[in-house]
Amino acid sequence: MQRYVQAVEDEDWETAHALLAAELRQECPVEELFANRSGRDRGDRRITLEETRTLGETLLVTVSVSRSRMSGPFGVDQWSYRIEYSLTEEEGAWRFSEYPDPFYGCPDRVRG
Repeated sequence: MQRYVQAVEDEDWETAHALLAAELRQECPVEELFANRSGRDRGDRRITLEETRTLGETLLVTVSVSRSRMSGPFGVDQWSYRIEYSLTEEEGAWRFSEYPDPFYGCPDRVRG
């Protein structure tokens, strides 16, 4: 989880893509998934691990995300939300089995 978030922050798309499950990597090549994503979704973000639990062969990871962004000359917008990630073990490593935040799928493709 931390490696993925850091890779996205660093715009290291190859590393972020490698942390997806094989099916997702095949469905959406790195060039398509992260195309035109540079500089998007900026603002301060703090991610806190809340819970991990195993359900069969799936690892469920729940995190709390706190975001803030400058709003006009005098204010800051702040908000928080929870996300649950689903990971599966492949080749001895946990990989995202669903597209993780902030990417919810391959642009311009409809999943079948």
